[in-house]
Amino acid sequence: MPRFPQTFAAWLLTVLGSLLLLIALVLHWGMYLVVFGHKTVSPGGGEFAVALFGGLPATLLASACLGIASSRPVWRSTASVMAIGAAGALLLSWVLVIVLWPR
Repeated sequence: MPRFPQTFAAWLLTVLGSLLLLIALVLHWGMYLVVFGHKTVSPGGGEFAVALFGGLPATLLASACLGIASSRPVWRSTASVMAIGAAGALLLSWVLVIVLWPR
């Protein structure tokens, strides 16, 4: 498997998915600061709303783009496989948030 994508379409999907993943991580950042106790919750829980209504759809779109880039053997590269792993970890982090958040 090549380290980087070999075709233009694979590059486009990998870069687009990686940028969406970066945007999703930025949108999740405030929620993670609250969950791990580095910041207090703002009135109305805006951090969670941004993560849920902005970050989660961006993560799902990134997963779709990276999944397409990783599914075709001709387009598959180490970069796209690592990025889809990061997107999966970001999606699984919602389980961590649910477990750690006190009720």
